[in-house]
Amino acid sequence: MGNVREIEGVLRDADSGLRERIVRHLGTFTVALLAISDEPARLELAGTGTLMVIEGEHYVLTARHVWDEMLQNADQVGITLRPEINHRYMIPSRDFAPVGLPRPPQWNEWGPPR
Repeated sequence: MGNVREIEGVLRDADSGLRERIVRHLGTFTVALLAISDEPARLELAGTGTLMVIEGEHYVLTARHVWDEMLQNADQVGITLRPEINHRYMIPSRDFAPVGLPRPPQWNEWGPPR
């Protein structure tokens, strides 16, 4: 694998087609995330995530505020799946183990201010 500058060069090269292939491929793994609660009954769109498998471990990559503000206090997390698969797939939120950098003191849905 090349160094970071080589990778950046390929990504920035509009003629390489790599960006378009990445976006097209990621769309296959992008899902809507739903916050589902029993009391009071609630079903709310929380945001989107990207399904990933790294070294046999399964992850959902999403924005920090999606977890902190919507999903962590829900009873279950619903995810949308491909049309030919039953869309009633839910995971108890307690089964998630959030991983990420500490939350900065100031941030919004776009991340920390620059």
